[in-house]
Amino acid sequence: MQKLKRAREEELKFLKMVPENKEKNIYIRFSQENRKTRKEKQLQKEENYEGYKEELEEKIKIIEGYDIKEAMKNQRRDWINKERAENKGEPPVSIDLFYKRFDVDKKVELNDQQKKLQEDQAKEKLKKEQDKKKGEEKGNSIQCILKIN
Repeated sequence: MQKLKRAREEELKFLKMVPENKEKNIYIRFSQENRKTRKEKQLQKEENYEGYKEELEEKIKIIEGYDIKEAMKNQRRDWINKERAENKGEPPVSIDLFYKRFDVDKKVELNDQQKKLQEDQAKEKLKKEQDKKKGEEKGNSIQCILKIN
């Protein structure tokens, strides 16, 4: 047992989880110092991480920014060609129509949301009516039993 205790203490000392001196106050001070150094390391690594994220974002903008712009240009060109085909070769009146077409989609989504709300309200009404009918049926069945007796 003595050997195990010594081995455990030596291992803890080696891992710097326990100070080499055995005074109780030293243990507390040692743990506080450890906590402080770990917290400092944590804050420093967090700062490094945030800096790395910003650098990565800039690199992505540089690398993929051109591709995104090209894709957007191609979308506009395709839309213009489609409008020309529909309007017998005349270009669209304003490019603003290209951007407003997305607003229409949002309105449709809002309508879908409104439809869902209306459906939910209708379901709630049906449940209330069914509950009322069940309550009335229970009341009628009780009355029928009383009348028979």
